Amino acid sequence: MRHINFVPRARAASHALAASAAAWILALSLACSPAHASALPGYDYVSPAPLSDRISPRNNIALRRSEIPGEAAQRIPAMTVVGSVSGIHAGSWSQSDDGRTVVFTPATPFSPGETVNVRIVAPGVAAGSATAFHFSVAARDPANDAAEPIESSGGAPAAGSLRNRRAAVERLLASQPCDTMAVGYIPATLMNSNNPDPGNVFLSLNDTNVAQSPGHLTILDNYAVPIFHRPVSGGANDLEVQPNGLLTYFATTRHKYYALDSTYALVDSFATGNGYTTDGHELLLLPNGHALLMAYDPQHVGMDTVVTGGNPNATVYGLILQELDAAKNVVFQWRSWDHWKITDMVEVPGRLLTGLTIDYSHGNSLEQDLDGNLIVSSRHMNEITKIDRLTGAIIWRMGRNAKNNDFTFPNDPRGFAGQHDVRRLPNGHITMFDNGLALSPIYSRALEYSLDETSKIATEVWEFRNTPDNYGFATGSVRRRANGATMIGWGLRTLDPKVTDLHLDGTKAFELGFGDTMIFSYRAEREPWRTTLFVPDAQSLDFGTIAPGGTGVLPVTIHNNSAAPLELTCFASSDPTVSVVEGVPATVPASGNTLIHVQFAPTTLGTVNARLYVRSVHGTELVAQPIAVTGTGGTGAGVGGTPGVNDARVAVAPNPGIGARVLAFELPEAGRATLEIFDLGGRRVATPFDGSASQGRHEIVWTATSRGMPLQGGVYFVKLTSARGVRTVKLVQLSR
Repeated sequence: MRHINFVPRARAASHALAASAAAWILALSLACSPAHASALPGYDYVSPAPLSDRISPRNNIALRRSEIPGEAAQRIPAMTVVGSVSGIHAGSWSQSDDGRTVVFTPATPFSPGETVNVRIVAPGVAAGSATAFHFSVAARDPANDAAEPIESSGGAPAAGSLRNRRAAVERLLASQPCDTMAVGYIPATLMNSNNPDPGNVFLSLNDTNVAQSPGHLTILDNYAVPIFHRPVSGGANDLEVQPNGLLTYFATTRHKYYALDSTYALVDSFATGNGYTTDGHELLLLPNGHALLMAYDPQHVGMDTVVTGGNPNATVYGLILQELDAAKNVVFQWRSWDHWKITDMVEVPGRLLTGLTIDYSHGNSLEQDLDGNLIVSSRHMNEITKIDRLTGAIIWRMGRNAKNNDFTFPNDPRGFAGQHDVRRLPNGHITMFDNGLALSPIYSRALEYSLDETSKIATEVWEFRNTPDNYGFATGSVRRRANGATMIGWGLRTLDPKVTDLHLDGTKAFELGFGDTMIFSYRAEREPWRTTLFVPDAQSLDFGTIAPGGTGVLPVTIHNNSAAPLELTCFASSDPTVSVVEGVPATVPASGNTLIHVQFAPTTLGTVNARLYVRSVHGTELVAQPIAVTGTGGTGAGVGGTPGVNDARVAVAPNPGIGARVLAFELPEAGRATLEIFDLGGRRVATPFDGSASQGRHEIVWTATSRGMPLQGGVYFVKLTSARGVRTVKLVQLSR
C-alpha cells in the first residue's frame, strides 16, 4: 500500500462545528436500530457508514470508488475531517493494492462521544460539488477493553470427573525408552482407526478442568502420536494450516494471531485495526495477501429503553468484521451496529436481553464465498448471513430458528442452533457444525445444505449424528476435504469421542478421545504437513526379508535446516523390532547433518509396518519426524541385514583396526556398485569404490584416510549400494 502524507486545509468555523442537534439526536436514536446507510454517490463503499454511531475513536476513513480501476480511480480525493470536540484532523493517506480503495488515517484519535463531519472532493470534481457525511464516535474506546464474551451454555451439562492427567502422563513416560513426551502434553486416545486418509490432525487443546491452563498447539498423526506440541500461556485457539502453507493460531491473552512456518518459527502476526481487540474465532489468509478477521466491540447501552426489565448499565458486544490488505491496513470494515438489532439475539437459559452483559451476535466463523462475498455465522442469533464484500450490504439471512430468515427448509424441520464453522463447498453447498443449542431433543450434528439463493430454499443433503448422540454445547467444526471425506470436531463436551473422521461413505475412519474430561479443541482439521526444521533423507525404510533372530541396519541422514544447533533427544517406535542403534541423542550443527542408524530385528515370521519418531524435545515443546519402516521376518536377508544366498554382501577386516582396511563386497550379479564411508554426523568421508563390478567377490584396500588425512578414531559406517539395494556395516577406527 502506497502512503501519502496529507494535511487538510483549514475551513471556516462553521465547518468545525458538530452536526446539528437534530442530527445528534438522530445518531443517538440508532442505538437499537441499524443505520442501513447507503454508500455515497460515486463510491461503492464508505467506512464509517454515513450516520453510523459507536465508531471507534481510532477508526480510519476508507473510500472505494465506483469506477473501474484506473489512473483516475487511484487519485487521492481532497478531504476535510472535523470533530465536534477534537477539531480539524490531520492524517495520512494510504492507497490499497486493489487500485480503488483509499484510506485516511487520522494522526490523532477522535474524541469519545463526538460527531465527526467528513467533506470529500473527488478528483476532477469542482470543490462546490463536495460530498459530505457524518458519524458519531463511541463514548467507550474498545482499545481500553480487551474483555471477550464467552459462549453461553444454553443449559449445558456439568463437567465430568477430573482425571489425574499428571499421573497419566507419568505412566506414559515410564513406558517409553526415553523422555519422549513434552512436559504438559495432553495424551490422546486412538479410539478408532479404519484406513484413515493421509495427513495429520491439527488441534488447539484447552483443559477447562485446570485453572489458568495453557492452550496446547498439538499436531497428531494417524496413530494419535504427536509430531508437534507447544503450549501457549493464557490459552490458544484455532490452530489451522492456511492456504499459503503457514500455520496460524490465536493467542488468547495476547489477542493476536501468530503465523509459523514449517520450522515452527514465528514469521508473522495479525490483529484487527481501528482500535478493536482481535477475536480468536477466525483468521482467513486470502490468495491476494489480504486477511479477514473478527473483533468484538463492547459498548454501554441502556437496555431498559430496549426491552422490559433491561439493565440501564448493560455492556453490549457488537461484532466487527475486517479485511486487512497486504500492508495490514483496514480496507473493509463491517459493523453489526449498522445492520442488526440487539433484539435479534435468541434468548436461551444463561443468555438474556435483561443481562448485565449481552453478546447479541457472537460471530464464530467468517468465510469468503465463491463469488467473493462474505458468509458469517452468528451463534447467538442462530443465523448465517451473506454480506456484500464491496458495499457491506446484507444479501440474505438464513436460520430456521433465527428471528430473521429469508429461507425455507423443506426437509429439515429441526433447523440449526448455536452453529459453528460454516463453510462453502466448491459445489455451492454449505457445511456447518450444528451444536443444537437449546433444541429438543438435545444433540449435535454435522450438517450440509444445498442452497437455492434465488428462490431462498435450503435443502438438507447430508447430516451425521454419532451413535449414541453427541452433544457439544460450544465450539465444534466440520471440515470437508476434496475427496469427500469429513472431519468433525465435537466441540466442548464431557464424553469421548472428541474428534471423528469419516470416509466418503459416512463410515468412521478415525476417532480421538481425551478421557471423560472437559478437554476440547475449538476446531479439528486434517491436512498434509511435515516440518522442515530437521529432515531425514528418507521418509520410509524397507528392510526386505530378514530371518528371525537376525538384524538389519540402514543409515538415515538428518539435516538441520535451522541457523542454530539442534538437539535430537530421543526416538520412539510403534514396534519393538524397530530401533535406533546409533546417532541419538545427538546435536546437529546449524545447517548441518547427523547420521542415525535404524535397526530391524524381527523375532517372528511376518511383516512389520512401524513408525519411527525421531524427536527433539525441550521442556514443553516437542518436534518429531516420523519415518515409515517396513520389514518382514522370514527366510533370506533384506537390506542391511544378515545376507542370504542371493543378496549383496559387504564386510570390513580387520574391524576394529587402525591402519589400512580391506573392504570386501560380493554381488550376486554384475552391475554398478558404490562403497561409501560415513561418520556419525552423516558426512561422507570417503568413496573407496564407485563403478561397474562383475558378479562375485571384490576386495578394496582402503588406506583409512579422508581428504589425504588419516582417519580419526571413532565409529563409521560402510554403505554398499547396488541393484540389490543398500547394505551397511559398522567400521570402528581405533585411535593412533
